[in-house]
Amino acid sequence: MTQIPNQNLSQAPKCIAVVGMSGAGRSTALNVLEDCGYHTVENIPPELVERLFVEPMDDRRLALGFGAMSKSDHEKLEVALKHLSEHYAVEILFVEASDDVLMRRYSETRRKHFHTDGNRLLDGVSIERALLAGTRSIATSRLDTSTLSPHDLKREIKHRFHLEQDAEFQIHIKSFSYKHGLPRDADMVFDCRFLKNPHWDEALRPLDGRNPNVAAYVNADPLYKKFIDDMKSMVNHVLPAVQKEGRSYFTICLGCSGGKHRSVAIAEVIAAELLEKSWKVTIEHRELPLLTKAVG
Repeated sequence: MTQIPNQNLSQAPKCIAVVGMSGAGRSTALNVLEDCGYHTVENIPPELVERLFVEPMDDRRLALGFGAMSKSDHEKLEVALKHLSEHYAVEILFVEASDDVLMRRYSETRRKHFHTDGNRLLDGVSIERALLAGTRSIATSRLDTSTLSPHDLKREIKHRFHLEQDAEFQIHIKSFSYKHGLPRDADMVFDCRFLKNPHWDEALRPLDGRNPNVAAYVNADPLYKKFIDDMKSMVNHVLPAVQKEGRSYFTICLGCSGGKHRSVAIAEVIAAELLEKSWKVTIEHRELPLLTKAVG
């Protein structure tokens, strides 16, 4: 294949074409790019690329994943990449891995390789590698994932394309009622039911945990201070490690009996603590309708 001409990156929107061996991490790479603000299209047939530009395109960043293809599709790929270069500053990321690693990954997932069709798995891998030789030769970036875990691959993609600042880590704080069940998206859960319940104070019952009087009532429980201090310590310890792992979001849930007083008050305290430390935070009180908000 001939080298694809590239435009001045400062004058054209960016497109990353992700190609390479099946099982080498194309989907993971595309997921990372999507989390970092790229508009992604996975497994697009090469002949459809031209149709992306029937209507005028804005300057959004684009990432296209080209999956397992037949011989004729590989022949169309060069044309598709040239057409992309007329509209975008194109970078071609080629992901690959050793034969034994690809075979192990296929064995673990029990998926059929596109090029087996009655052949051994190794034969399918060899056929695909031969078909991709031309594309590999023009790639602007090659990434061997043989020794990389999914988390390592995510970090490498962010580093290679200078996306560390683009993948903004989002923390979601959610209060809830245990009688309505645990939130399905919970990553970390704290049970606040052992604290004194404002529900039994008739003056506080109609209010919720955002009210200063309710917050003061919860605060006055002798068990509150150690609980909140330990919680802050744990959250502050865990979040940097979670972010380093490559996660784009993390949900912290706080529950009480009704999801109105104690969990709400403490969720507000934790959100304020994280906001003070410059984390990007949203807060949701599940049992209080229409109260999801971004706080920083």
